[in-house]
Amino acid sequence: MIRARMRSVGRAVGPRGPASEVRALGRAPAGKRGRLVRRWGGKRWQIGVAVLGVLAAIGVLTAMSLGPSSTTYYYTVDQFTALGAKADGQFVQVNGMLQPGFRWSPSDLQLTFTLAGQSTANQVHVVYNGPEPNPFEPGITNVVVAGRLGADGVFHASQLMVKCPSRYTAAPSTS
Repeated sequence: MIRARMRSVGRAVGPRGPASEVRALGRAPAGKRGRLVRRWGGKRWQIGVAVLGVLAAIGVLTAMSLGPSSTTYYYTVDQFTALGAKADGQFVQVNGMLQPGFRWSPSDLQLTFTLAGQSTANQVHVVYNGPEPNPFEPGITNVVVAGRLGADGVFHASQLMVKCPSRYTAAPSTS
């Protein structure tokens, strides 16, 4: 009876206000309908979901960029040959001077060549599948290859970059 009287005047029946009555009865109290919905509905709720979505996207992109596949080490031929077995299967970039005796197979689009470091004793044998680069001259061309060292001891390159600083020097002035 007391409960019915309090509900008719719109006051909360529970000891802790409208929220406890909602929990107890499973619905909003009479006269207070929509109050709980208004507090979390509308613009605040939409902005909260949008902010959480943006933070989740930033977190996923950060985790992907910090993963082990995003790290690529850059070595000279001398440094790479000093690594020995540590370099097996690791994706790296290796820089060296192109040596005479490269072979180009146009039917397979396969280029086989050797890179040397500062001392010609350190060499890396490379196989690259792709188009032949244009300025490819032994003893002059500095090459950077990216790929993995195979179990056969041959570096299998997935990318080939030819460094050619002499082509990009300023032309002498004619004045």
